[in-house]
Amino acid sequence: MRTIFPLFLVVFNVWNMLLAQQTELIYCSCPYHETHTTMVKPSNCWPKDLPPCQGTLDYAPDAAAPELTPIKYIKFVLHVFQTPDESVMFAPGNFSNSERDIEFMRSWFHHPQKGFNAILANICAPMPQVDTFRSPHIGDSRVRFLFDGVEGEDLFFYKNHSLWGGGYYCNNFGNSYNQLYRTGVDSNKIVQSDPDILNAVHIFMTSVSINKRDSTVCYGEGGYTMMFSSCGRLENKVGIVTYGDFYRTMYDLTGQSPNNSYSNQTPEPENTPYRGFRILGEWLHMVTVDHPGKNSHLGGNTPLNDHCSDTPWPDTDNNMMDTYLPSERRCALTRCQLGRMHHFLEHNRPVWVRDARFGYAFPAPDSVCIVIDTPLVVKSGQQIVWQTEKSLRSDLVIERNASLTLSCRLLMPAEGKIVVKAGGTLILDGAVVRARCSGTTWYGMDIEGPEPNEPVGHDPRYKRRGSVVVRPGTVIEDAANETRY
Repeated sequence: MRTIFPLFLVVFNVWNMLLAQQTELIYCSCPYHETHTTMVKPSNCWPKDLPPCQGTLDYAPDAAAPELTPIKYIKFVLHVFQTPDESVMFAPGNFSNSERDIEFMRSWFHHPQKGFNAILANICAPMPQVDTFRSPHIGDSRVRFLFDGVEGEDLFFYKNHSLWGGGYYCNNFGNSYNQLYRTGVDSNKIVQSDPDILNAVHIFMTSVSINKRDSTVCYGEGGYTMMFSSCGRLENKVGIVTYGDFYRTMYDLTGQSPNNSYSNQTPEPENTPYRGFRILGEWLHMVTVDHPGKNSHLGGNTPLNDHCSDTPWPDTDNNMMDTYLPSERRCALTRCQLGRMHHFLEHNRPVWVRDARFGYAFPAPDSVCIVIDTPLVVKSGQQIVWQTEKSLRSDLVIERNASLTLSCRLLMPAEGKIVVKAGGTLILDGAVVRARCSGTTWYGMDIEGPEPNEPVGHDPRYKRRGSVVVRPGTVIEDAANETRY
């Protein structure tokens, strides 16, 4: 069944902020060190910021109701490169498969206060605010990282002196990347034989940077990724390279480091869970989030260089991508940064995204057409506006004293329904509501009245039925049933 509501007025308000053709290949998130870059064009797969239905800001979770954005789980696999040279300090010169070392790596992801998932679930309010473009405090990113730390499943160890020294410094500039990827992914039979391991974000943990010409060793900390090549596809071969984490951790624990490399810093044994923080920063690069301030890669030395009007410039107090800050202060993301991240995830459907309801297995069931989730509920008191396309895998319920405004596309699962409770309001403002999968139908809409014996109270909205407001340009199709009152 198809219902079309006449279009009496069309107003186009297109804000065309296309991705600038800035060019940088390798991104280095390196506090206390110089950043080096090589120039290329950004990938064409990056979503375009084109309101009304593809406006980046609107992909961010709603500050008042982040739970309406389903959590996306990201699968990680770590590859640790050690040296066979037993004369190095703290041989084998990188994390080992000892339970102590594996717990260090797990803590990066799962420490209850300092791990990635705790940080991503408890985003700080951005500070300072940009007076002309203030960001709401969105307390949950709605992204979580998956890492169990099980050798042979999501954790691999290699003895290779050259790749142990495959960091970015000492004039290396990322020239070990292809060999790291071949060794950890292309030539790893376990990885190649298991699609769940293969289709993950691969982290190549070198330890130091060794100059290929004169064998000079640099112990600087940092990380990089191929940001502009990232589309979330296996064939992109985009992973993350880190270096310096092991020796900085050992310095925190013992106060010792090779060549006194960290002697100008205070050991912080309580902060070892932060030593993998660059993994988080480089992954944010992979989903188009840049550094604010003076070390941006997207747009030069201007307030909009990261393509976000709500990030402070030139300095922030707590932004997650401000590498000039210590890791323990980097806890905030703005609405624009979160919007860029979810914009990328929604449009590219990366191979490393997983779904909790299917055991986090690959592939995530994006093609499922039927109802598989519990109802998505707009709760009493919430006033929600959806201005981007939403593809549901559940019924949609609008409780009384709640409203939901749709101004883009809503894709419903087969047999899924929209329920508007008594006193609730659904506003279809030029929206298109149709089935998620071609050849299927969704149930339709139920508009409920108050229960016969329900106390009315003092709110007159409790006395009325749910309501649906249909504005010009709205299209409803593929519904199996007429709207029921």
